Amino acid sequence: WREGTELLTQLKNEQPAVPAYRQELARVLDDLGAFLASHNRGSEAEKAWDQALNVQEKLVEDFPTNGAYRQELAQYHGNLGVLYSQGGRLAQAERSYRQSVEQMEELVKASPDVPAYWQDLIESYTNLISLLTVAGGSSQEVEKDWRRLVELREKLVVVYPNTAELQSELGLALGKLADLRNVATEPEARQFMEEAVRRQGTAVELTAKDEKLSTAEREKLVNGYADRAIALIKEAVGHGSMDADALQKAGDFEPLRSREDYKKIVAELHKK
Repeated sequence: WREGTELLTQLKNEQPAVPAYRQELARVLDDLGAFLASHNRGSEAEKAWDQALNVQEKLVEDFPTNGAYRQELAQYHGNLGVLYSQGGRLAQAERSYRQSVEQMEELVKASPDVPAYWQDLIESYTNLISLLTVAGGSSQEVEKDWRRLVELREKLVVVYPNTAELQSELGLALGKLADLRNVATEPEARQFMEEAVRRQGTAVELTAKDEKLSTAEREKLVNGYADRAIALIKEAVGHGSMDADALQKAGDFEPLRSREDYKKIVAELHKK
């Protein structure tokens, strides 16, 4: 890597009009940063990623319509954010994650029909939200970021409606968004929670019909998605936002009705 960066730096300087040398240099520096970080050499990794960012930022400046350049710039910001987060430098981590989000938002705005960009933006938001949760970020900022994450996951589900994991991940995001509001008193929060359970049920139904999976794989995934649904139901019941009638009448909950824990929840609600 060291020799590669020296050679590519020389080529970049000798032929500045050739962007491929600059892009490859940034990639090698990114790989070097990842290697150094994995060997607990944080300060050296930070230096390598700073250098990669400097090169990539100039590429984006010179070629603002090149999506690949901007996508990789967002990735390098995200990598540096992880390094800062692991080192307890939370303010710097947040700044790096937000820069990653900013670059991907620009890319999604310019190319709204490329789902791969949405997926990268989802990853950037996920990193940012995880950090803010740990760091105790502003509740308004956290909710705003969660709403954007839900919006992006909804778009992916529209494009890939038969992908069980995407349905389930949307359900989890909706559940988290509901948690930020008062599920017991706010209609919107209750709607988020009910939709979260429905998405898990959809994931169960899709997986149960997936003939490409082995029996063991299918059973494992079905149980995993159903477990997520039951956990959300228990939370909603605990908040008083879901009753026995809702559980019995909702057609979207059909994939869960045969489970003993689902039946137990309904039975206990009838006793009240």
